[in-house]
Amino acid sequence: MYINKMDVFKLFRLRTHHSYAELSQEEQDRTTFFKESVEVLENYSKFIEDVLGEKSSVLKEFELNHRNEDGDFGKDAYQYFDQLKILPMFIPRLGYKLGQDILPSGLFEFLVKIKGSESSYFLDKSPKQNFSPRQIRKLINWIKGSKRSISWNGVADDKICVSELYRLCSCFDEIIAYHQNIRILCLDIRLKNNHTDNYENFDEDFRRINWGYTGKIHHYLNDFPDFLHGFFKYENDHQHGLNLHCILFFDGKGKLSTKAKIEQLKEKIIQDKFETGVEISDWLAESKKITKQDFSKISSHQQELIQQFKTWILGYYAYIDRIIKLDYKDSQNESLSINGIFWKQDRSEHLDPHEAYRQHIEFWQKLIEGKNPQKIWQYQNLSRDAIERIKVTEIVYKEYAKSDTRFTDLAEVGLRLEIFIENLLVSNGGLFDFPRQWNEFNPLTTDELTYSITRSCQQYFSLLDEQEKIKRLFDYSSDGMASLFLTSTAIQIRSFFSKIQDGGKFNLDLQKIDELNIKSLALKKRYQVQTFHDGRLQIRTNQVSQNFNKVEANIVQHKVCARRYVTATDYIDHLFTQDLVVYRVQFRLEKYRSGLLQEEFSKLFTSFVRFAKRSKPLSMGVGYLGSWNIGYENRIFADVLFFFPRTKIKQSDKIGESIVEYWDRFLYKHIQTKINCEPQDIINSSKSIEIFLSQPEFNSKFVIFDAKNRKKQNLFKQTVIKYLAYNEIFQPRPVVPIRKVLIKGSKVNIEKSAKN
Repeated sequence: MYINKMDVFKLFRLRTHHSYAELSQEEQDRTTFFKESVEVLENYSKFIEDVLGEKSSVLKEFELNHRNEDGDFGKDAYQYFDQLKILPMFIPRLGYKLGQDILPSGLFEFLVKIKGSESSYFLDKSPKQNFSPRQIRKLINWIKGSKRSISWNGVADDKICVSELYRLCSCFDEIIAYHQNIRILCLDIRLKNNHTDNYENFDEDFRRINWGYTGKIHHYLNDFPDFLHGFFKYENDHQHGLNLHCILFFDGKGKLSTKAKIEQLKEKIIQDKFETGVEISDWLAESKKITKQDFSKISSHQQELIQQFKTWILGYYAYIDRIIKLDYKDSQNESLSINGIFWKQDRSEHLDPHEAYRQHIEFWQKLIEGKNPQKIWQYQNLSRDAIERIKVTEIVYKEYAKSDTRFTDLAEVGLRLEIFIENLLVSNGGLFDFPRQWNEFNPLTTDELTYSITRSCQQYFSLLDEQEKIKRLFDYSSDGMASLFLTSTAIQIRSFFSKIQDGGKFNLDLQKIDELNIKSLALKKRYQVQTFHDGRLQIRTNQVSQNFNKVEANIVQHKVCARRYVTATDYIDHLFTQDLVVYRVQFRLEKYRSGLLQEEFSKLFTSFVRFAKRSKPLSMGVGYLGSWNIGYENRIFADVLFFFPRTKIKQSDKIGESIVEYWDRFLYKHIQTKINCEPQDIINSSKSIEIFLSQPEFNSKFVIFDAKNRKKQNLFKQTVIKYLAYNEIFQPRPVVPIRKVLIKGSKVNIEKSAKN
């Protein structure tokens, strides 16, 4: 982080505005600090280092050859010492504090003593050497005796400068951490003195008059809406005026260019009083010649560039005072601080409390809802398996809404809860995924808050408007007639959506957001940590003692149903080789005084199919496909599709009812021998129903399929068959596990029917 002293000189020379070589004849009598002055300081600094370091071969040879302070310079020594000019004539002593950092205390006086007060000029090209060998010898001995007064590496001064550099770096770190992207200007604002009077206190009076003008500049900088912060130091331009050395920070999103900012600032200063007496330049652009870095725009992730900026720009700003520093005192002879800060002024207008509250609510609402509130329910961002689970849920809930009046207006909110849970489970955190740690002293920016809002966060706030429906949905799901995600954590989800924040759902602050995050993480943990015991899964996965967490249980359930769906569609594909008519019958059977076991029901249904194939209408059929289901109050029923060749059906609307009538006659004749139950002890509520209420193409008690109409067949498989295959997930767990949920005919019967 620490800048090399020679690098300080390089930037110092770059920032020094005047060159003696470029002055007009009229200006050569004005006292100031020239680029040539920087060269003099640097040469003396190197010379002093060589003397104290005792490593220079030229100096060693010189001292060996001139022990008696007599003789002429050798060629190398002549070129070496030719760089040393007579310091007092090249370094004006007006208002500067040339500390003990690079030059021994008393050097000016000693040079006058050994050399006298003879004149010298900046561009003296005469072959005459500035110092004789004898004078150089005296100078070397004097420097060796005065080395303790040089404090560039002194402990006390180092602590002061290091402390100042750390202060600058810490301030910069806060700025870039808060704003992420910033633009930087390093300006020299030179308030020029155009007066030609040259009296004793000429430049001092100009400084006194304009010393407080930084307040105006501070105000003008804050006129730029993207201004953030700045450092400045006064520098003496002697009879040319006063210079402000500035490092200024602007928001990276600001649109105004560096050139435009300089022009606007210059125009405002000129309008005050300086007329043409102001020059503004951005020395940061010039510094690229030395630093080889572009510091005009820096982002928080550019750590290497940040370190380079601290070393070169902030390092120079902190260490230049050790080489040359304006020394200015007030009327009480007290030294004034030459370093200052430009703060970001608070120019916000005081709002009416009600208006401020309204804007606060509107801010959070706009931030969370985004531009298109409906877009938040898209789920293409999820995994393929999650998308498939959501699509299955949509099919089942839509059919529930058509077949059960209690669920009529709950399908959409049920589906959205499923989407919310899937998104919550894949989020990195809770509802808000914060990019970094924050506190009241270092709050999150608007951009950071925007990026931290997850899809599940947006969905949560949308669902808060559906609290009445959510309550009814969980009342409905208390019978187990909903997905595992809802039924297994019903109490926690109901609680999670039960309370709106005081003053409305968007009345938020960072504390309330943190509380929401904690609650959402606790809900997420319910799915990911707690085990879930399901007898149905244990049988179908051959893991009798296996317990799953709720996420795993849901995944396994869907995999079991997916295999069932493959079996069912394979069976259907064999049927669709001819034109068909399809019917749907729900077989519902109950006992008056005791429950009917599924095994008993299955035994009756199997016998029914065997008997029914011998007579019409089932003797005309080519197959059947269905599933065992558990409905309201854990009542078991068989939901079965029957397939008939279109060529054999004359009265299409009568077949469904004929199947139900045959089932009724079968029970009356055979129920006693099959399950030891009297016909009068049972309730038979079986009926022929619409194939699929939620799909307009299938919303009738029979549907005709053309063997060549693949589009209609695929729609049938993607809705009706998928519903039968996956419906088990959305039903209560049976008291006794159902070993074989799928009901289907034999492919052998299909082949025989095709031959006939």
